[in-house]
Amino acid sequence: MAVCRRIVRRALAGAAVPAEAAGATRYHHADVLPGWARGRMPSGTLGDFIFYP
Repeated sequence: MAVCRRIVRRALAGAAVPAEAAGATRYHHADVLPGWARGRMPSGTLGDFIFYP
């Protein structure tokens, strides 16, 4: 929960969004493949996370 709070504080403060995540509405960890991600083209990766528009 602490990580979530830190991310929200940064977003509310106007922190820049990394290009890999810009415009993304969904993401998941690279170790899993959720059903909604099958057949979708990722917009980028950042660390262990894959982002989708």
